[in-house]
Amino acid sequence: MDEDSTTPDDMDGALVLRSHDTIEQCYELKEWERRFGTNTMPKLRKDYKSLIEIVRSVGIESGEIPSFMFSSPNMPSWERRVSNAESFCEHGDFALQHFVPADESNSRRAYAQEPRAWISDNSSSFQNPVSSGVNKIRTLNNTELKDFLQVKPFGPDATDDVPVHTRRVYISNPNGASILALIRTVPAPQADGFRKLLAGYFTTPPVPSLMLIDSDWWPPASFIIAFNLPFFAISTMERQDHRKCGADKNLRASYSLEFLHLEESSSGEESWDNTTRSDTLVLQGGVFSLMVTGQSDEYWTAVCLNDDFFEEDQHVLDDETLDVDPIIQIPSLSPRNSWSPRAYALLALEQQLEKIIEYHEDVHHHLKISLDRYVSIVQQDAITNNSPKRIQEWRRSFPEVLSSVMNSSSSLALQLHDFILEDLRVGQDEAFHGILWQGLQGDISALRSLRKIKGLHSRLRTTGVHFEHLKIAYETAKHGEESRREAVRNEDVQRGETDTETNNAQPGKEQNKDNTVLRIAIAAFSAFQHSPSCDYEATRTLTSDSSFTLQHHYYHRGYGSDNLLYTPIPEYPGADIVHNPQDIFRVYLADTIQKLVNCDRLVAYDAIQTSNITGMGDLVIVAPKLRLKDVKADELAKDLLQKVYFSPNTLSRLLLSYISDRSTSYGYDTSLGLVDPSIPDGPKKKLLVEFSSPNMASEFQVSHLRSTLIGTYIANIHSNMGWNVVKMNYLGDWGKQIGLLAAGWQRFGSEDEFAKQPLRHLLEVNHKIQDLFKPELEECKATKANKQDVTEIESRGLYAERDIFFKKMEDREPEAIAVWQRFRDATVKDYTESYAQLGVTFDEYSGESQVTAESIAEVEQALKDKGIYDEHDDSLMIDFSKHDARGLSLAVLRYRNGTTSYLLRDLAAVFDRYKKHQFDKMIYVVAMEQEMHFHRVTKTLELMGRQDLAERIQHVSFAKINGLPEDLKGAELLSDYLGGCRSMVQTSLDEEEEETFHVDKSEKSVEQLGLAGLFIQDHYHKRNTSYAVDPKKSLSLEGETGAAIQNCYARLLKKLESGPGSFDYATLDHTSLETEDYAELLRILLQYPDAAHGSFRTLEPSFIVVYLLRIVDQLTATLDDDDEKDWAGLDAASEARYALYENARQVFENALRLLGVSPWSP
Repeated sequence: MDEDSTTPDDMDGALVLRSHDTIEQCYELKEWERRFGTNTMPKLRKDYKSLIEIVRSVGIESGEIPSFMFSSPNMPSWERRVSNAESFCEHGDFALQHFVPADESNSRRAYAQEPRAWISDNSSSFQNPVSSGVNKIRTLNNTELKDFLQVKPFGPDATDDVPVHTRRVYISNPNGASILALIRTVPAPQADGFRKLLAGYFTTPPVPSLMLIDSDWWPPASFIIAFNLPFFAISTMERQDHRKCGADKNLRASYSLEFLHLEESSSGEESWDNTTRSDTLVLQGGVFSLMVTGQSDEYWTAVCLNDDFFEEDQHVLDDETLDVDPIIQIPSLSPRNSWSPRAYALLALEQQLEKIIEYHEDVHHHLKISLDRYVSIVQQDAITNNSPKRIQEWRRSFPEVLSSVMNSSSSLALQLHDFILEDLRVGQDEAFHGILWQGLQGDISALRSLRKIKGLHSRLRTTGVHFEHLKIAYETAKHGEESRREAVRNEDVQRGETDTETNNAQPGKEQNKDNTVLRIAIAAFSAFQHSPSCDYEATRTLTSDSSFTLQHHYYHRGYGSDNLLYTPIPEYPGADIVHNPQDIFRVYLADTIQKLVNCDRLVAYDAIQTSNITGMGDLVIVAPKLRLKDVKADELAKDLLQKVYFSPNTLSRLLLSYISDRSTSYGYDTSLGLVDPSIPDGPKKKLLVEFSSPNMASEFQVSHLRSTLIGTYIANIHSNMGWNVVKMNYLGDWGKQIGLLAAGWQRFGSEDEFAKQPLRHLLEVNHKIQDLFKPELEECKATKANKQDVTEIESRGLYAERDIFFKKMEDREPEAIAVWQRFRDATVKDYTESYAQLGVTFDEYSGESQVTAESIAEVEQALKDKGIYDEHDDSLMIDFSKHDARGLSLAVLRYRNGTTSYLLRDLAAVFDRYKKHQFDKMIYVVAMEQEMHFHRVTKTLELMGRQDLAERIQHVSFAKINGLPEDLKGAELLSDYLGGCRSMVQTSLDEEEEETFHVDKSEKSVEQLGLAGLFIQDHYHKRNTSYAVDPKKSLSLEGETGAAIQNCYARLLKKLESGPGSFDYATLDHTSLETEDYAELLRILLQYPDAAHGSFRTLEPSFIVVYLLRIVDQLTATLDDDDEKDWAGLDAASEARYALYENARQVFENALRLLGVSPWSP
């Protein structure tokens, strides 16, 4: 789905740009516009005199850094920052003045060679003579950076007014020379912002901060946006940060991670994946500091100091020309446009937060692996492969490293929370209400960044919870080990003592404490009123810190899952025991906790979270969420309980029949699709989901492919949740591009070729006519750039042929419609066949051509009645800036020749679809490049008074696929992608070792593996994350790939071939499923409803892929163990494990089909 080729070039897909052609339009007066809007006074040449020059001119002779930083209060913390900066820049002046040879033996080399800088100047009439162009700035070394910064943003013949000017500076791993280069050239009005940048960067240890303030330190008044974001990341010894801010003081903290590497006792197992060997790794601290300061939306500077030593692919490399702004990872802009400084800063914040979360998740991954190994070694008493010194080093270093990362993550999350609530002041309307932020309500890029920042804040808090879980798991292991050692010592003492007084001794303080907690717990559980026909168990495991684990279950002997629920179940809003078996355990535990600590029932329920971390139990009680007064959360966590395990015996009795009863519906709540959930047989909500939507006679682009994959998942999950789903493919089959295709057909069309391969031939024709049209198009663009009239150009040649034919189409002239219909029919037929190979079907092939004249007239009349339609250059358009939507700019609805625009046709299509389908929700699955378009659609509907329709529309966006393997690079049609996938699978299978095969090499198998690789690799990534298609990451039979997932499913099928076809769950030997591997598999199966609901809430298929990978890992381990056992004479146990595997297969299948993947079959 694409814009007409001739629509205004004002829809940047990454961020909304502000054009200088519309910058002077009137907006509601708000504080930002009053102080820093576009109507502020132009900047003068004297405003660009550096602060250091001014300081020297008045005779102040102190050092450069103290002189620059002098204005802040005389406080010890400030003085330490100044001292750090001075020490850091000690050798900087030498590096700026002298060439330093790249000789490793040269002690001064490090001061000159390390930093790399990127600069972009955007000016309305000035280009920095030092640069090689605005959009392609070569990376700079120290001296080049100094030379660039010294150039003023005006020429020698300029008037006193400085032209519109913005500058963006990115310095990777700055050293003293680069900092001095900055300080010496900072204009006085911007000095206060630079001081905050340096103060944040040189604070040790670093402290997170986020702010937007105004500063009157130096007239004219300026704004300062400053973000200081500390983090930790995994690095290597070779990429360690060795910078100093004193003779013996490192600028950044770092920790060797050699201690994480612990050897397993079994020599037959690989102790540590070579890719994660920790004996060469370090935990490296870093800081991302960004400052944006200026006097208006047109005059501002952004400077970013970023630590990225540890990155394999750093943002800025030597001798590199960048088209991408490394601060926001977005292509550089033309000098005719500028970012809103606030939107720019928010996007930079969004991008860096996502990276920090990924860094911290990676740290968590390494720590968790090591902790799991440590626990395993200690529990098995298998320290033989590790020296006592190594174990002691682990015990000393692990909590220190964990604490450092936890503190960093939690501090950042807290600062971000305060920034969102107190600075941005985001309200329930999802809009900005902060004094200096509220003018951004109409800026689409800022609103999009805001939504993502809020989501990232949630992710950051979740990461913090994971670290907290890791801490609890560590402390549990530590106390368990101490208890075992104490038990051994006591046993030795008791064995050697004969004094009878020992036996009569009073219990110690800790023992009394344990008994007290035990009595409280038993009292709480005894409050349950359970049926006499039910058995009840409560088990307690004590540790030395008085924490304990509670396991309880209710079951009826010999009956199925429904009879397990005879005990009256506490009722909690939000608990769904019918569709989510985990909620059965939640409500019982919540009731227990409520009675134990006497808190509100709903508070108790909300304090219970699920855990998917080994050793952390099945449910975790988050003590602070209980909101108990005068009770410290950490003490409560110790005195109450830390983790809850489900009894494996109870779990198998409950879960296996539960899954079997629900079969393909397990995991899903169909009541979510009901208009009235209280009426189970009542009408369903209707979803209209539009996806894929390729253009007629154009390439099937990777964006269309990703739309197809994501749209299939969205349709599937809504259908499984009870919605009535209509899948629509909205073809780009109307518009001026069809008129150009018709002109090409007259010149290059061949009936013979069209009969053989209609769609491919139309594509060839389109390529030829586009090449022929290109000179006219370039001429028109050049004329527009010179602000000259293009009417004469567009009235001749292919422009005229195209427009005349399209006008005939709009007038429904039979000859033109017949040509168009022939092209459309061939397109639909070809795509229908290709989609069938992909396993995708559509309920409706619609298109722009289907939009009715009546709905177009209805839209235009409503716009006229509301006074929204404007006439400009003989075209009819909407000026969104007049309607509190600044970022949406101007949008054409009808061109000067009377033809309709893409926006007008889409608005009319909304009306047509609602009249036909009466949908409750309509989702467009379209690339994020068209986000502005859909904001225009919804905003226009609101302006027309159709808020009811605007609220039903949702744009589900996604990022680009950045790279394709050779087999797919030449793909032009969907069938080409599918053929390429088959070819890559065949190559991959030929390279695999036969012993890894559970699938076969048949044509059907190759097809299944290829499609699974395509779907899984896409859904593995979050929608708004770009990725490159990598055959090794999608088609290998090992690892986190679609092919590996199918291979595991095939192995499971083969295992089930030798088992019974049906099961009596009432007579199964459930006790045989209590071993660790079976219990863990049961726990994972229990969690599928949570995974499905999380995916449904966010429309992120990655939830399901992560869940599938957990199933695969556990099934592989369990099947491996099974294959090594002798099952002779164990018929009852064998039947129970087959029942477990059959239910695992069912959940496995449910998850695959939800993603659009057909499970492997022979």
